[in-house]
Amino acid sequence: IPGVDRVALSAALEQIESKVISAVPSSFLHIERKAISSAFHYRTAPELEGALRTALADLPEGLRLREGRMVLEVLPNSRGGKDIALKALCRQLKSRAILAMGDDATDVAMFRAAIELARTDGIHVLLAGVSGGTETPPEIVELADVVVRSTEEALEGLETVARALGV
Repeated sequence: IPGVDRVALSAALEQIESKVISAVPSSFLHIERKAISSAFHYRTAPELEGALRTALADLPEGLRLREGRMVLEVLPNSRGGKDIALKALCRQLKSRAILAMGDDATDVAMFRAAIELARTDGIHVLLAGVSGGTETPPEIVELADVVVRSTEEALEGLETVARALGV
């Protein structure tokens, strides 16, 4: 994300992770550090949700909390997301077709951006929802052209597409 001091961000995320681990020691195994964010998963430990929310209630200035599919993510409080990234990538690569896959609330905006690109730029779009059961946001299923039942089926679909493209 332009304008984000990655060194300062990394230090802030490390402090937040330490704070959460101190407050909720068993959360250690459920933290995922990403390029510009930290994700606190509770899918396999739903009992951690309340304690995680409490530990993440007071974030430093410049950071915000984003909710996903049984995950709480701390990230910079700037305009960015999968929707903006998809549009920028498609324009940079002059894409004529998109296969977008998603299973989370954060993917809904990406799906909507792909639909907009189809309408405005004539890009061919195939949206694949990956079902996670009741935790999959209904918008994913509503917007998807096809829904696969698992990440294993998603991988199988991608392998089929890759073989068809000779990759």
